[in-house]
Amino acid sequence: MANISDLVDAGKGFVPVIQDIFKIWTTSGDTSQVSTAPLDKLSQLINETGEQTDDPNGIQRGKAIEAMSDALTEVITQAAQSSVALAPVTVREINNECDALQTALGLLAERETFQPIAQLLPSAEIDHVRQEIADAKNAIQNRQTAKDVLDTTVDVLIVAAEIAIKVAAL
Repeated sequence: MANISDLVDAGKGFVPVIQDIFKIWTTSGDTSQVSTAPLDKLSQLINETGEQTDDPNGIQRGKAIEAMSDALTEVITQAAQSSVALAPVTVREINNECDALQTALGLLAERETFQPIAQLLPSAEIDHVRQEIADAKNAIQNRQTAKDVLDTTVDVLIVAAEIAIKVAAL
């Protein structure tokens, strides 16, 4: 059974990772200690695609949307509280994802029954997401600067938010 709480845990797990990355960036610390646990949770969820979800009433899906929105907001908050400047395109993309998450939450509130993840995500997209997660995990582990790790983490967080939107609202 596909466990939507993996998506919730991934979203919640990104918040301390983002905080760590900004701390490392502003102190020129060691990036090798950045956790990849949120990526592992996303991998677990993707590996369970094709199975019925464990969330018939949508509560976990709503929590997943909230967790992803909180993580994206944390990126903006950390950047605002530090000397780290995000690229304008990154800020726009984060804002767009936050808007899309809010729309998905509204659609979720209107739905009473849900389809399994496999019907929501075509196999080609599942393969693409698996590759993105694997690439991101490798990139995080191989990055030497906090900026590179942050850029990669934000890219993966945006992919995770897109997964939350599709799982929750389609």
